[in-house]
Amino acid sequence: MRTVAATLLPILLAVVVPSFRTFTLSQRVKSGSFDLYSTLMLARSEAVKRRAPVTVSAKSGSWNNGWTISDGTTTFRDQDSPKGLSLTSDATAL
Repeated sequence: MRTVAATLLPILLAVVVPSFRTFTLSQRVKSGSFDLYSTLMLARSEAVKRRAPVTVSAKSGSWNNGWTISDGTTTFRDQDSPKGLSLTSDATAL
């Protein structure tokens, strides 16, 4: 019985581990995209509520440092960049 388990375990691990890695990476991308989406929705909501422009800007000039939502004087959210993801863009503000 142990021989069968010892034989099957490496085979199962060889199948499951790559699938789990793909699942984990997929979840990171989904989580990061939701963070960005909710940021844009908050910026839109604040702009409509205040009837004034609201900006989403990269922290310290890089989206990999995170981003802030502000109207120039008030910061509404200061968000860190999602862990394990790299964000790139030519623009430093939206």
